[in-house]
Amino acid sequence: MTIRITGMASGLDTESIIRELTSVDKKNVTKVKNEQKRLEMKQEKWKALNKKVVNFYNKSLSNMRFDGGYAKKSTTVSDDSVASVSGTTSAMNGTQKLSVSSVASAAYMTGGKLKSKGDSKVRLTDSSDGKESATTMADLGVTGKQKLSIKFGDGNEDKMEVEVSESDSLKDVLSRIDSATSTNGNKVRVNFDENQGRLYLSSTKTGAAASFAIDGEGSDSGLVKALGLASGDDAVIKTGEKVQAPSKMYSVDRIKRLGVTAEDKLEFKVGDKEFSLDLDPEKSVNDLIASMKDLAGVELDISFDEDNQQFVVRNGDFEANNEVGAKFGFAKKAEDDSYVSAMTTDNSAKASYIGGADAKITLNGVEYTSDTNSFEINGLTINAKKTTGEGESVTITTQDDTSGVYDMIKGFMKEYNDLINEMATLYSADRNKDFDFLTSEQKEEMTDDEIEDWNKKIDESIMSKDQTLGKVMQAMRQSMLGSYDLTDKNGNTMKVSLSTFNINTLSYFEAEASERYAYHIAGDEDDEYSSGKTAMSGTQLLKDAIVDDPALVQNFFKSLSKDLYTKLGDMMKSTEFSSSYTLYEDKLMKKNYDNYKTKIKSAEDKLASREDAYYKQFAQMEKAMTNLNSQQSSLAGMIG
Repeated sequence: MTIRITGMASGLDTESIIRELTSVDKKNVTKVKNEQKRLEMKQEKWKALNKKVVNFYNKSLSNMRFDGGYAKKSTTVSDDSVASVSGTTSAMNGTQKLSVSSVASAAYMTGGKLKSKGDSKVRLTDSSDGKESATTMADLGVTGKQKLSIKFGDGNEDKMEVEVSESDSLKDVLSRIDSATSTNGNKVRVNFDENQGRLYLSSTKTGAAASFAIDGEGSDSGLVKALGLASGDDAVIKTGEKVQAPSKMYSVDRIKRLGVTAEDKLEFKVGDKEFSLDLDPEKSVNDLIASMKDLAGVELDISFDEDNQQFVVRNGDFEANNEVGAKFGFAKKAEDDSYVSAMTTDNSAKASYIGGADAKITLNGVEYTSDTNSFEINGLTINAKKTTGEGESVTITTQDDTSGVYDMIKGFMKEYNDLINEMATLYSADRNKDFDFLTSEQKEEMTDDEIEDWNKKIDESIMSKDQTLGKVMQAMRQSMLGSYDLTDKNGNTMKVSLSTFNINTLSYFEAEASERYAYHIAGDEDDEYSSGKTAMSGTQLLKDAIVDDPALVQNFFKSLSKDLYTKLGDMMKSTEFSSSYTLYEDKLMKKNYDNYKTKIKSAEDKLASREDAYYKQFAQMEKAMTNLNSQQSSLAGMIG
């Protein structure tokens, strides 16, 4: 920005003088800028209006042209707590009987209670005080690397596998299970409840095919038990009474501390099999366990719990109900001096499972099965909710939906009215020629409300008497005023228009200026102007006509909508000045807007040039006066 210091010699207010001399040029710059701004505002108005027209054209208006828009069905069910039912236009009219024998459900497994070493709480994260760490697989008794396999459905083909290491945290393992996917895309969701200490698994899909089970052959039994997912007898824990040793018994201690002698034999049963083991009192508890396992094989899973001083059996029925068995806490003496089992059964580690189920319904005597609760049958969509009692059923009724046709026509008329009313408001607004954009100086002299009111008047006048808008309104009104030669249900040809169905505009004096082209359906309860009105002589209310002669109503509105669709389509075709699907000359407006940029620059350059010229002239004058003043001072000094 150039800084000028003027009027030093002449004492003149050069800035004000030049401002007045160039005021005409400044007004021209403002005029061109205001014209560009008005054009920009008109572009925005047209964009918003055109979007609404195109939406009306592509949806409501387009739909009214085809038979499918009028083929509406109404489907109801006598008890919607049993099922929800909807129908398409292809659904057959009539009454049908429906019963529900089962609803689809997902498979669900409740795991056994997890046990951590030392009986510490099983947790997914570290405790808040940091004293207890998140549980690892090693804490649950897993050693090395092990694998969990889950199979889906009836066969063994659809499986998913998860590999686990003893160093993994329980949280990591659950995340791994949750993200795993089977061969056929099946999954399970898994959650751990710290309060209950159990895992909860469910299939992500409903139906029998999504049922899952732990794959015993593909999984490591130790991992399955550690996660509480074993569901057979091997998940049952049996604990004996505390052993009677002089002091705490360790696994490496000799069994003679329990009173065992060389003459003793341990006779025990695992399931239906009986075994007899010669005892060596010099052997340790570990040796005893190894000998029992060797004798019984994999059918026996036995260990010694040093903390609780008792033997633990983890795989089903086990008993040693004799005097020797009592030395190990397997048995105890009864009142009649016989020996009975002292083993306590704990089922808390055993998983409980409920398989997924398919939904089954019977419609008109035919049974249908689905892995979800949704059925699509002959145009009906049935969603089963609950079962019906034996021999009970609900009724499904399908019929033509006359109210649906009425609502469609009513919706079409409302959209048309909204458009034509907005167009009328824009077109008939005062031009407000005397209102131009306010300058900064003018705004300083006005209140905020006065400025807002001033700008509102400019905004409202932007589309006033717009020729293109006027043509669009005229085309739309012509279509709505059209009448067509149609045949009624009795075979008679007649002229049919909107007024045939008591759909009319209000009188000139009854309607607001912006609503004189809007149509009102007589008897429409949502319309304050026509609610309660009855049919005029020789006509029917629209609702009655839809019931009495639906074909006549359909053929009329198809003809009207096709005509209006064609007229609007022709006006929205692409031209040299407008794009496709555009009512206004958007290309020309953009070109004119860009031209204004050139005009504004030219006007601003002209203003700057004239200001520079005036400043140079005044600068020369200032220089001459400075020289004159200097000469006068010198002369005055010589004269004395």
